[in-house]
Amino acid sequence: MLEHAPIGIAQHPAANGKRAPPMQNPDIKQQQLGLQALRAAYSSQNLSPSALVRALYPSLASAQSSKSIFIRLFGLGELLDAAQRLEAMPQEQRSSLPLWGVPFAVKDNVDVAGCPTTAACPAFSNTPTTTAPAVKALLDAGALLVGKTNMDQFAAGLVGTRSPYGVPANPFDSRFVPGGSSSGSGAAVGWGLVSFAVGTDTAGSGRVPAGLCGCVGMKGTLGSVSTVGVVPACASLDCLTVFAQSVQDGAELMQIMRSASVSMDVWRRVPQQVPCPPLQGFRFAVPCPSLLEWSSPGGQQAALASAEQFQAAISRMKGIGGVQVDMNFEPLMDVASMLYGASFVAERYSGLRAFLESGSGGSEALAHAKKRKLQGSLVDTSTAASHSDDASDSEVAAEGVGLIASRANGSSSSSRLHRNAMQTSSSEASDADLERGTPCSPSAATPSNDGGVPDGPSCLAASVGQQQQQQVQLVA
Repeated sequence: MLEHAPIGIAQHPAANGKRAPPMQNPDIKQQQLGLQALRAAYSSQNLSPSALVRALYPSLASAQSSKSIFIRLFGLGELLDAAQRLEAMPQEQRSSLPLWGVPFAVKDNVDVAGCPTTAACPAFSNTPTTTAPAVKALLDAGALLVGKTNMDQFAAGLVGTRSPYGVPANPFDSRFVPGGSSSGSGAAVGWGLVSFAVGTDTAGSGRVPAGLCGCVGMKGTLGSVSTVGVVPACASLDCLTVFAQSVQDGAELMQIMRSASVSMDVWRRVPQQVPCPPLQGFRFAVPCPSLLEWSSPGGQQAALASAEQFQAAISRMKGIGGVQVDMNFEPLMDVASMLYGASFVAERYSGLRAFLESGSGGSEALAHAKKRKLQGSLVDTSTAASHSDDASDSEVAAEGVGLIASRANGSSSSSRLHRNAMQTSSSEASDADLERGTPCSPSAATPSNDGGVPDGPSCLAASVGQQQQQQVQLVA
């Protein structure tokens, strides 16, 4: 956790000034995992990638076993091998790699060659042979991948609790959710386990966990980063995002991800460059008071703290030359509701249609899903059933597709959002197989024996019957 939150990172209102103890080795503080700090430590030879891996690994292992942050964590031996390969590079080559030796994690709906992609559904698990181009750009820049992070299953949630692998621990207070759907990525950075993590964002999944876990969540302009190699939630709106220690780090990391060269991505759009406005006199919008609702399970104290922090952020913006503009956000709220009540719902279902209709996620459905990822997920929206990516229960536009049953206190129960869920186990894997998991390598080369899946539940993705589909057919 950050001892002193910099401008732009709000203190968590639920913490009441008390923070959970850092998980890192005492010699490695979270501030030292920022890009500039790591570069300085490596340059002065006060630290090496191998030494950093050894210092962080006890906390990484604890995060997997007791905090549900990782679905797959690479073994210590594998990470040391990867670190030593970086250290074997000539100094000139090291200097050319902006992320040399920087540890990071990737959300488990993003492909890494040789490592299973599950999207938090064991029966959906498939092992890609190629790495998502944006992640490859990070690896090519010298970054050190430590594992794949937990998430709301199929990116369907804003809370981080809809995963058969458990709920990632909030860095501030275990009574509060970490946010979703990129729950594990936000928690990994918030706990100070990695310098940054890759997530996805369709309707908040790359920003909400950052706010709840005390780090920076950065979402680029739609289409600016290739989403090839990403399990689609709503393909035309999906974005790859980054969780970082600071805004400066996030901007640099997004630039590296944008640099990825992709020959076939139907959703890639290079945004027009907009000149940065002068700092003095820049304008920033603030929603009308009716839209600023701070009530939460944290009670009145948390609501007051949230309101105070919001006002403090406004004061900081004004203090650096900003001009507040009160704005009616209602039209934007109407646009947001389209995610759960218009043709986007059809697109959401289409991304996983073959898998869901197969009942148990057979090889044909997985091949179909893989084809969609490689093609940038050009979808057919002729028939639809609804599931919510980042929706709350009240935002569900239609019922009929059950994707998730939340697991709490050792038992599985269907959430109200997915009350029609039918729990099914994979026809191709026993519970023991799921519990062992499929190990994978950070170098995307030879699988190891260190990967594993905590808790080992059967897949919670439900089959969808023809009758259910007809109940929620939409016209795209």
